[in-house]
Amino acid sequence: MSEFSEQSKKIVDTLLGRNLPERAGATWIVQERRRAEQKLDELSKEEKEKISTYLAERLPYETDDNKMWIVSALAIINDPKTIGKRYDQS
Repeated sequence: MSEFSEQSKKIVDTLLGRNLPERAGATWIVQERRRAEQKLDELSKEEKEKISTYLAERLPYETDDNKMWIVSALAIINDPKTIGKRYDQS
């Protein structure tokens, strides 16, 4: 994951539940992951492509919970309007 910018690395780590406090509550973790999803839109096209490739490669190896966040992130990257639809409904 060294080819990512620092911002992209933080986003990916958060989406995959890395570097989150062990004792954090489930609600807080979901909020952090949603914030990471929203930050995807701020990235360059190249960074989004790198993240898409990395996440797609990780998909078979991740837990079910992480798979959900990966699929959600891929949808947002491929159709930025997805993020608005998702958060308008919550």
